[in-house]
Amino acid sequence: LLPISPFYPGLQIVTNALTNVTGLSIFASGMIVINTAGIVFVLSLFLFYEYISGSALVAGIAMMLYMAKPTFFSDTLYHYEDLAMPLMAFVLYAVVQRSSSSKAYHLGLTVAIWLGLAAVVVTHHVTSFMLDLVLIVWTMVFLILKRRTLNPKNRGQEIQGNPGGTALLAIVLTSLWLLYTGAQAVGYLYPTYSSTVSQFLQILAGERETRQFFHDAGGFVEPLWERIAAFAAVALIMLGLPFGLFQIWRRYRANATALMLAIAAFIYPVSQLMRLTSSGVNLGGRLQPYVFGAIALVLAVGITHFWIARAPNWMYRLPLVGLLAIIFIGGWVTGTSPLWNRLPGSYLPYSDQRSIQPESIMAAKWAYSYLGPGHRVIGDQVNTILMATYGGQWVVTPSNDQILVSSIYISPTFDHDVVSTLQQGDVQYIVVDRRLIGVDQTDYSEPLDAGMLAKFDEVQNVNRVFDSGNIILYDVKAISQP
Repeated sequence: LLPISPFYPGLQIVTNALTNVTGLSIFASGMIVINTAGIVFVLSLFLFYEYISGSALVAGIAMMLYMAKPTFFSDTLYHYEDLAMPLMAFVLYAVVQRSSSSKAYHLGLTVAIWLGLAAVVVTHHVTSFMLDLVLIVWTMVFLILKRRTLNPKNRGQEIQGNPGGTALLAIVLTSLWLLYTGAQAVGYLYPTYSSTVSQFLQILAGERETRQFFHDAGGFVEPLWERIAAFAAVALIMLGLPFGLFQIWRRYRANATALMLAIAAFIYPVSQLMRLTSSGVNLGGRLQPYVFGAIALVLAVGITHFWIARAPNWMYRLPLVGLLAIIFIGGWVTGTSPLWNRLPGSYLPYSDQRSIQPESIMAAKWAYSYLGPGHRVIGDQVNTILMATYGGQWVVTPSNDQILVSSIYISPTFDHDVVSTLQQGDVQYIVVDRRLIGVDQTDYSEPLDAGMLAKFDEVQNVNRVFDSGNIILYDVKAISQP
């Protein structure tokens, strides 16, 4: 389903291990793993912020601000990044904790850091790259501060422990895993990065128009209040950054960790510029969980020392609650758009979560119970996901099997090319969803019509083995495996 996922199996390994040990279903085990990871994330990030700032108040405000990231709700789903991010936070906290703890705890914390680094590397590519980058910048800032202490004017300043050893180990582990996996992550991520840069340069050269915000390909426009909230959230963050950066420089200029996060906060404006391009929406979205880790602390420091410290009573602090609410709502709008794609809601084709509904799930469960798992199946995006998860089937896709699955559906007749494609992919079953007839936004090069999907009924030795009204499952083994 996701070609790169098998090369980063950390989440699957942990979930499968829990299932084997406890006997729980894979879904129950997945929920336990993700929720446990969430607890680790919250604790590690809070303690990390508290250690840097020396204030539980700053850490608490930073945690609230981190919840305003656009990916807050999607990051609670079962994605490999949802385990890697908590592991990254744990590693960062363990590094700062080791720098200030007594030697008696160094061995245990060192082992925890090593294991955490290895777990991040085998769990998620982007997180491992971002962790490497954070540790590298952190080390560079530390070395600069260390050099400044050689100046007689700065002697006596306390500089935290050097994270250089951890950075070196992280780079080595990431490089070894890239070599082991044949650098699959590079080929997976590079097209998005290169396309974003190319489109942005075209915009600067006047050869391309900027992307229309909150407009989809079908002409739908988000409600006005949502657009205002989203833009207001970005404006408030941009407005608050200078105050936070000033307070960090004023109070934490000898703190390498705080300065590293201050530097990382400058990525936020860049990530917003990426959204001017079509490809940059994806790339900018990928950066948000990491960038907000820095943004949250910078804003929290500014809020605490510039606003709260100067507010004589609660009446002066009350507007702050409203501003934080706007930032949160704006992040939610940005991360969950478009409006029609949100839950709750009835079935909609090609709408991700709103396309997951009982009829397709029932078809997948039927396939598992009556056909058995492991058959080679094709279908549209949603039904292939359900056939793979609930049905336990092997879904044939262009990325996995290098065949053009869409050609089987859009062909008006069951001709030689269709037969050849079925045989090339060794396809055993075809899933047809009649609700996709006439839908413009499809997985295919053109909308499907009734004739395209009805052609399978006219072929000898192709049999309907399941029909729920909308979902039809055809047995084509006699054609693909003559």
